[in-house]
Amino acid sequence: MVNAKISVIIPVYNVSEYLPTCLDSVINQTYKNLEIICVNDGSPDNSAEILFEYAKKDSRIKIITQENQGLSGARNTGLEQISGDYIYFLDSDDYIHPQMLERLYIAAEKENADFACCKYKKVWKKEEPKKLQGRKEIVIENPEAEFFSSQGQISVNVWSKLYRRETVGNMRFIKGLIYEDLPFNGVFMQKAKRGVFVPEEMYYYLQRENTLSQGQYLRKKNAESYIYILRFLHEQMHNSPYYQAMRKKYFTSILRHIIKQKKEKEIKTYLKEELRKLLSENIINYSLLSIKRRIELWILLNL
Repeated sequence: MVNAKISVIIPVYNVSEYLPTCLDSVINQTYKNLEIICVNDGSPDNSAEILFEYAKKDSRIKIITQENQGLSGARNTGLEQISGDYIYFLDSDDYIHPQMLERLYIAAEKENADFACCKYKKVWKKEEPKKLQGRKEIVIENPEAEFFSSQGQISVNVWSKLYRRETVGNMRFIKGLIYEDLPFNGVFMQKAKRGVFVPEEMYYYLQRENTLSQGQYLRKKNAESYIYILRFLHEQMHNSPYYQAMRKKYFTSILRHIIKQKKEKEIKTYLKEELRKLLSENIINYSLLSIKRRIELWILLNL
């Protein structure tokens, strides 16, 4: 596919402080055949003005304005508008290496892959991208097995991946869900026959103070999303040969988050009821956890 078009989908909500850096990183990509779909998801700040200023300077930018639907809803709106051969999702408070899309595109084409992915770097403020090392790509022959393996090189997020549009097909994100990347990629990796990993840090994941959850109380929406994902992945994968690997990797991780985060009384009551249901249906069980976490789960459910 010579000079294929890449559709870049950027949901925008209340990120005026970070949006210029994000947009600059896209319009300055070494790969030029892009359509840049910015979905203004009812942002209350001056993000809309920033988007229109950039659109005046770059005709590849298309702005869609809608009432707030959340991250999943904004991404889905973007998916309805794309015309590219590949799809890339970028969060509007982050930014990417100027060669990221070119490297991922070349790797995907070279290996006839359904997706190409890369490493990412957590940053606390803007850093100048470093020169890439030219590391050799690694072909992923069985994406589903790799994604659900505890040693796998495919991260759960969507923003470190370039997706072949044909493979995505009519897939959409689950609206109203937090951690929506996990179910999306879980389904996608079952469809994908081949992938490629570029072992370079090309995505810069900004650690915003108001988005860091460590030490915070578990919110109701987060708790509901955790429970939903446990059920969704079970229903989606219970006949898969990689079901046990998935449970070991992701169910363990989800349960660990549920257990260790602080909880208000209302959340504790909700979790007790839902986790007991999951235990009775054998969707989760104590054997998934370390002895320490088993004790903590028992205490959560019984005290």
